[in-house]
Amino acid sequence: MPVIPPVGPQVPYDPLEYVLKVLRVILNDMNVSAAGVLLTDNKPVVLPLINMAYRTLQEDLTSNGVETFAKEAILAGMAAVPQSVTDPAIQPYIGYDGFFDGLNIDASPVLPQDMIGPLRLWERRSGINGRWCEMNRANDGLPSGPRGSQLRVWDNREDGRIYFVGSNQVNDIRLRYNEYLPELITVNDPVRILRCDRALAYKAAEIFTEPRSGDSEKSSVFASKYQYYLDRMCERTARRKQRGNHRRRPYSWGAHGGWG
Repeated sequence: MPVIPPVGPQVPYDPLEYVLKVLRVILNDMNVSAAGVLLTDNKPVVLPLINMAYRTLQEDLTSNGVETFAKEAILAGMAAVPQSVTDPAIQPYIGYDGFFDGLNIDASPVLPQDMIGPLRLWERRSGINGRWCEMNRANDGLPSGPRGSQLRVWDNREDGRIYFVGSNQVNDIRLRYNEYLPELITVNDPVRILRCDRALAYKAAEIFTEPRSGDSEKSSVFASKYQYYLDRMCERTARRKQRGNHRRRPYSWGAHGGWG
C-alpha cells in the first residue's frame, strides 16, 4: 500500500475570490465597488462561468504536456481469472464501478474517481514488496493467448475501463494517471493550479463576452491574452524538461513475443 506522506505546510494556492477580483479588473467591473456589479460573488453566473474556464485550462495544460495533473494510485488485489473461464475472448477489466475478473464483478478495486485517463501501469504479485514491472499498452487491441502469472498488457477503452488479458494469480497494479480537479463550489475554495489567476481570469472573460453582441473584438483580445498566459505556464514544464534528454517512445517499446 502507498506510504502516506507527513502533513506539512499547505501549497500556496490562490483562493477563488482572488481570481474573481482579477476577472473584475479585466472586465472593468470594479468601478463602483471592489465586489463588482456584474460579477459579484452571489451572481448565479459566476461559479458556472469560472468552472467552464477552469475545465478548459486543465485540458489545455494537459494537452501541452504539463504534469500538474499526473497522479499515482495502487490498485491492490486484482483477482485471478477463475479456472472455469477458459475462453480467451473474455477480458477482465477494472472500471469506476468495480473489477470484473472474467466471471464476477467485485466492488474493489476500482479506478480512482478523479481519473480522466491512464498514463502508465506497473504490476507485481499481490502481498509482496517486490519491484514493479512496467506493463505494455496495447496499440490495436489485446492479444489472444494463454493466461500466465502476469497481466503484462493493458487496453483503455469505453472511456472509463482498463481491460486485461487476465492472469492466474492475484496482482497489484500501480497506476499513473491524469486527474481532473474538483469543481469550485465557493469563493473560498483553493484554485489548485499554481499562479493560474491571469490565465483563468482571461479565459473566463473570453467566455463571458463571447455571446454578447458588440463584444466580439473584446473576446478576441481576451482569447489572445489567455493564450499568452497559458504559454507562460507551459514554459515551466518545457524549461524543466530541457535539462534532460527526452524522446518519444517507439510503438514497439518493450514489446516481446507479440505482446504490446
